[in-house]
Amino acid sequence: MHLEDSVENVSQLKEAFNRHLHHTQVKDRQVATNRDYYFALSHCVKDNLVMRWIRTQQYYYEKDPKRVYYLSLEFYMGRTLTNTMVNLGISGAVEEAIYQLGLDMEELEEVEEDAGLGNGGLGRLAACFLDSMATLGLAAYGYGIRYEYGIFKQRIVNNQQIEEADDWLKFGNPWEIARPEYQIPVNFNGRVVYGPDGVSWVDTDILQAPSSIKSVSAASQISSNTPKAVSSTTYNGQKYSHFPMSSSDALRSSSLSSTGDKSSHAIHKVRTNAALSS
Repeated sequence: MHLEDSVENVSQLKEAFNRHLHHTQVKDRQVATNRDYYFALSHCVKDNLVMRWIRTQQYYYEKDPKRVYYLSLEFYMGRTLTNTMVNLGISGAVEEAIYQLGLDMEELEEVEEDAGLGNGGLGRLAACFLDSMATLGLAAYGYGIRYEYGIFKQRIVNNQQIEEADDWLKFGNPWEIARPEYQIPVNFNGRVVYGPDGVSWVDTDILQAPSSIKSVSAASQISSNTPKAVSSTTYNGQKYSHFPMSSSDALRSSSLSSTGDKSSHAIHKVRTNAALSS
């Protein structure tokens, strides 16, 4: 069942919610938490969004339009659930379905973590560009870094502000789809060789990074965005819990957007596609 065919039918939306609660979260109402309900609802909304994204990709393959590639160190997209419901025009149906299920919509919305892909004006500006390009129906892709620890948390200790890494992916992200079959090599170190055929970068240390994608909707268009993220798992073919010092600084820079903690080892790339077809 595709939600796009029945989003105004509250009973079918409730059925989809329960299906995801049982078959995706593998929980029932006796043991489910608000986080389980949030994940089930997110998957319901994503069902509708993904079908639009697939049609958009099919349209691009058929028409082969010129594409815009936007590179940024940050994409501060914010929370996805509410924004997607509004852009798809299904807020009323979703809120009624959640009400009939005896749940509190605001409580479920508060469960979602802010996507820690940026922490300031640069990331917010990049997000606005992506939203605008998707709304205009441009074939645009945003490339950036998917930080495992992005936005920092603040605590007051002895009347002083303490910044801590925000593990926003601790419970997973229902809006992401893993694409481990796509590996992105990231090179460190090495040397430059000048030869008759040009300049070559050789003897590098290679970090292999599998990818994932995430759909983001756009206003006033039947459209979706598709961030593609890659997470490093191997270093020159070997798994490491700690990487060589020569590349650790670069590695930490992709793990942490705004704190100095050495809390993670992940390099990611985000690709966002502005979708347009109906």
